[in-house]
Amino acid sequence: MNEPQTPEYGTFKAKRQFWIDCLSGKDPHAISRQLTAMTWDAAAYRVVNEARRLSPPAEDGGVELNGLMHRLIDKCFFESQMLAIRRLMDTYPVHGKRSVYSLTALLKDMEKNTTRMTRPHIFAAEGLAYDDKAVYDDLQQCRAERTMGGEKFWVEPNVLAWGQSARRHEQIDRLAGTSEQSRSPGDCVSSDVFVRLQKKLGDATSEVKKCVDKFVAHAATLESRSYDRMQDIGLTLNHLWEAHKSL
Repeated sequence: MNEPQTPEYGTFKAKRQFWIDCLSGKDPHAISRQLTAMTWDAAAYRVVNEARRLSPPAEDGGVELNGLMHRLIDKCFFESQMLAIRRLMDTYPVHGKRSVYSLTALLKDMEKNTTRMTRPHIFAAEGLAYDDKAVYDDLQQCRAERTMGGEKFWVEPNVLAWGQSARRHEQIDRLAGTSEQSRSPGDCVSSDVFVRLQKKLGDATSEVKKCVDKFVAHAATLESRSYDRMQDIGLTLNHLWEAHKSL
């Protein structure tokens, strides 16, 4: 597929690559690397918790564990997890002197550029054929010719990857809030998609963020904590797991 030679497409293509790099690039702070480190530590902590459950009982009650060591493990785990979640929700932008790699920053930047996320731009950037029905017809013709020629096994060329184009059209339909019958080259991804994602993340991480602000990043006073009704920490593993799922 020939790429559109327009400034808008050039901007979208550059932005798209930048977003991919933010999400899964080689930078040590890329979002996928942050998520991997966070969930790996959480998995390790679950192993520790299971080991606690299986610990032999002590003669004087409880279990045979080094309380000092395990309190340190708990403290370090909770604080590192809260900070990891807080970093992923950082509201600084993805460009500029104070730019950051965070999911919030990425979603905000994408929200600002939805008018460039048109159906033709997405197809061109991914190298997919826009007319999936024409590709399907070509695929059927190719199969018929090879079968008539006596071939039993062959590799279908990428240019006839009809399924990829069809699925991408369906996905864009959902993101643009339209249907197959109403789709057009003017369709673009709705900004509401990114607004909803930001709200979902905000709802799932709000308690963790407050906890970090009041008890980890800052030693908030009693007066300061009272404004957010944070007199006690009260953060549980369930808060972390819910945040993990949304992130």
